Amino acid sequence: MIRKLLLTALMIALMSTIVGIFGMNEVRAANYYDYGCGVDYEVSYIEDDGSLSKVSCHSNFAEAKKKMQSLGEDYVVRNANSLSPTKIIAMNSGIAYSYPTRSGSSTMTIYSTPNYKNEAYKTTYVSIHYEMFYYDTERIVTNGGLGMIEVELNGFRGYCDLEYTDLVPMKYIRNSIPIWLGGNDKTSENEQPFKTICRQNYFEVTKNGNYYDLVFHFYRAYHSPGLPGYEPVASAIAIGPAMDFMKTGVKYYSNDAISFYLDDNLTDFAGKGYNYYQFLPLRTKSDISASTMDSYIIHKMGASTNSVMKNAGADFVSNQDIYGMNAALVYGLSVHESAFGTSSYAIYRNNLFGWNAFDSDPSKATYFESVSQAIKEHMGINLRKYISIEDFRFFNSSLGNKGAGINVKYASDPYWGLKIASHIYGLDKYANDNNGKLTDYNKYKLALVEKKDAKVYSEPSTASDVLYTTGYGDDYQKDMIVVILEEIDGFTKIQTTDPVGSDGKIISAETDGLVEYDFERSVGYILTSDLQYLNCNKSYEVVAGDYVAYIKELSIDEKGMLIIKGEAYRQNIPNEEYEAAISLILKSKDEQTLDITQITGAGDALSFSSCLDLSLLDVGDYSLIARTSYKNEDFNGEAVLDSDILPPVYSIEGKIISFKNDEDGFAIKIEEVPSEGFEVLTSLREMKLADGYLQITGVAAIKGIDFVDQELISHLIVLENYKTGETVEFAAKTIDAGGYNVNDGHDYQYAGFEAKIALSDIASGEYLLKIKVKNNGLSSLAYLKSSRSEFTDRTANYDDKQFKICANPLYGYRLELSCISTPLDYQLINKPDSRNSLSSFDSISISDDLELIINGHAMMYYLDYSDDAELEYDVYLVKDNKDYRKMETANKACPVDYSTLLNSSYDMSNICFEAKTNIQDLEGEYQIVVAIENGEYLDYVEIPNRSYRKTPSIKLDNKSFEVLTSAIRYRLYLNITGE
Repeated sequence: MIRKLLLTALMIALMSTIVGIFGMNEVRAANYYDYGCGVDYEVSYIEDDGSLSKVSCHSNFAEAKKKMQSLGEDYVVRNANSLSPTKIIAMNSGIAYSYPTRSGSSTMTIYSTPNYKNEAYKTTYVSIHYEMFYYDTERIVTNGGLGMIEVELNGFRGYCDLEYTDLVPMKYIRNSIPIWLGGNDKTSENEQPFKTICRQNYFEVTKNGNYYDLVFHFYRAYHSPGLPGYEPVASAIAIGPAMDFMKTGVKYYSNDAISFYLDDNLTDFAGKGYNYYQFLPLRTKSDISASTMDSYIIHKMGASTNSVMKNAGADFVSNQDIYGMNAALVYGLSVHESAFGTSSYAIYRNNLFGWNAFDSDPSKATYFESVSQAIKEHMGINLRKYISIEDFRFFNSSLGNKGAGINVKYASDPYWGLKIASHIYGLDKYANDNNGKLTDYNKYKLALVEKKDAKVYSEPSTASDVLYTTGYGDDYQKDMIVVILEEIDGFTKIQTTDPVGSDGKIISAETDGLVEYDFERSVGYILTSDLQYLNCNKSYEVVAGDYVAYIKELSIDEKGMLIIKGEAYRQNIPNEEYEAAISLILKSKDEQTLDITQITGAGDALSFSSCLDLSLLDVGDYSLIARTSYKNEDFNGEAVLDSDILPPVYSIEGKIISFKNDEDGFAIKIEEVPSEGFEVLTSLREMKLADGYLQITGVAAIKGIDFVDQELISHLIVLENYKTGETVEFAAKTIDAGGYNVNDGHDYQYAGFEAKIALSDIASGEYLLKIKVKNNGLSSLAYLKSSRSEFTDRTANYDDKQFKICANPLYGYRLELSCISTPLDYQLINKPDSRNSLSSFDSISISDDLELIINGHAMMYYLDYSDDAELEYDVYLVKDNKDYRKMETANKACPVDYSTLLNSSYDMSNICFEAKTNIQDLEGEYQIVVAIENGEYLDYVEIPNRSYRKTPSIKLDNKSFEVLTSAIRYRLYLNITGE
């Protein structure tokens, strides 16, 4: 047990040294987050960097969960038996992501009951990496690894296996903190844990031409290598017109695409609505023509497309009348499943619907003789089974979501219904030339069946035969929607989901073959009191919308004029008819009205263009307001303007002008010219120690300021003493930057510099290298940085001093200069890379007889450490050029597989050493230096203590012997004081 604890401490110490160098994504270890409770349950706090800190340990789950809930949202319960990299098994709020491949399956089941895996109740299923809203961890069957959690998967609220999910608390999502997910994949893919940022699905209203679309933004819980940072795979689709209660510029969150909230925890209710295309029953007719369907394929895929759907529109429309399936809904289903008729299943099997292409074995997809046959059988046989009241797959006759509709059992994709609705909405807009009207939208009146097991009668009388009762089996009914045909004396006439035969009875789902549907005969009657009317057959009408005002272009011309272009209008109000006008107000102590030089606009959008002479503004803060007036004053609007585009900091006549967006909208801040503090752009082109000089060439400029007047520009090289903070400045020559450009609209012609500093002018010490740049009274300071390994002449001997330049990867590869007296010849240094070599100590001790023993590891990058004959380690205690001690040093076997730990392809099996010497006769301060020799390569490297681990000290005979940590790069040194 002691050996295990020592090994754990060693690994933690190593990680603290290397994480800053490699980044967490490159560190591959068995445990991605520290865990400190053994086999017990750990309550942990989520730190701001995403790490998990132990708060307490508990012997049972219930006790740990209670503790977590008492502490607040950023606390979780963890257990070492969890298969998830985070080991999180319970949280106060967050998202659960499906990960069924830990079971060896491509999908996982969600149960409507907490009775563990009881298939007798309703279930749905989902594939990998999908969002589920998390409610609770219901129970733990074993110590942490197995259990059930309560979730909602786009409308289906139920229970799933904890071990096949990853839990992501809200803190990671809201703060965009990368998190490790996945792993323990038992399928042939064998996916390893991966790091990603998780983002929560949301909806928003977007003006798209003549329509206000409801756009669904959704994410998958994994990172694509083609995306920046750790951003997850993201998609956005317009699923239908925005609902009445929705506004532009607002994010709406939902766990079912029916009830919408203003917050990510789903507590601030905004409104409820059913997307028409998604929840329209299939037992309806579309008015979109076959020719429109055919031309839509060409419109989307191009005239040269190989789509097998190019002339299939007539099949959808004709079979609609025979088999009673809405042609547009089935057309949208086929477009989605076959990629507009271009999928391999469509081309080689005429299978437009992914029929029998199961997640576990897609190769079983059905072959059809023709596209016509596929459409006919899907409308007359396959879908009829799904929407039959007798079939176990029946969850309503609409596309729906995972709670109700065909989506429950048809597809593992929880957004299947939404995606098909998006295709139908696009088709409907296309059918109207995108002119603001829709053909199919709200054609039918819809109602929600509120009573479970409501009776559907053959006649408008309770004395008549009952055709069927509503519900999905015996125990479940949710979001059952019916088509309203007529109201008769307390009854509502509806279209039946099953066909009604000539005998007045439902045709059984067990009936084989194609079954026709008679729209006139297939009707039933339900008590109106059992219904809640939904859309009341509203058409898609243009109504006055929100007031919209924003800036879409900002720039500053050569005369210092701020050019402002944007839009300010009332949505859906034609400007020509209502005689709109705009004023821009610059608000400070006194409102100033800007001169609008140009107003343009067509339809309801109204654009403006104006300019502002920045030189006329006094020091202060300003905001910009748009006011739009109409002939009908009820439509007037006023809003603070916002802008996604901000000009860079601008200097004019001794004033600095900056721009930002804050709670008051777009803001202009005017200040007197400061002496320091602006962002500096730097690029190092050459640096070397040669011929008695430190020579540096590069580019340095204040971002957002033109560098065109060479007489107003100067550059200084600044050496800052690492230990004392004192600085010394050396003048550099300002030169042409040689085409330097960062594409921000500014000219950096004279941002170049070159410096030649005599080594004799540099006093002994350890220095940070900086560049100070000045331009027309502006001044700013920045580190010189470079990770370029091809720089040569990085060491030099001069006047009994050793000079060395290194790039420190722990601080963004900032450059550091050493100028010291040492017995170690820096000019012998030869390594493959300019970075500081890696080193760390595993243990340091001072015995009672004053023997100093150091166990550690050190390595130069990009080398193998497999050949003992090529390797040699020496440890030195260095006081000055004359007083130093070479310790007795030997290679030793490493206790850890560093190649695996660092995810490196290089062999690091022999990077460890042990050094010892008696220090009784030493006095003063000694730096600890490791000499690493690997074949032709050599480096001298100090040993850091970045995590301030405890180091030894001992007193003997009125003398103190201590190993301390210096302020210089956290390096260790030996300090001996006293008589």
